[in-house]
Amino acid sequence: MREITLEERIKAELASYNGTMGIYVNDFQGNKVEINIDEEFETASTVKTYILGTLFDEVEKGNKNLSDKLIYTQENEIEGSGILRSLDYGVELTVKNVATLMIIVSDNIGTNMMIDYLGIDTIVSRFLCK
Repeated sequence: MREITLEERIKAELASYNGTMGIYVNDFQGNKVEINIDEEFETASTVKTYILGTLFDEVEKGNKNLSDKLIYTQENEIEGSGILRSLDYGVELTVKNVATLMIIVSDNIGTNMMIDYLGIDTIVSRFLCK
């Protein structure tokens, strides 16, 4: 009996879903699952959960602190969802508050502020479990 592929398993699960879902999975080992990738969707921003996990890991290790201050500047400005764009440049927020905005309202500016705070190399190495 042939083993079912991940893509086939996902498609079987989606068969009972009432709607259209787009999925992109890349294990960075040459395996990809691409379902409805040309459709337009509101982003779910699942990468934000990995960024949050990295933050908590760094806090637990003593490398970062939730009470550290981040300042919203014009350099942080990007398109996308969130409320930080409605605030004045120069507003100072704790890391905890920026992370909260990143997760609860899917704030893209907050996400980039967290990426800058943590460092992309730190986040990527956590993705790869190094």
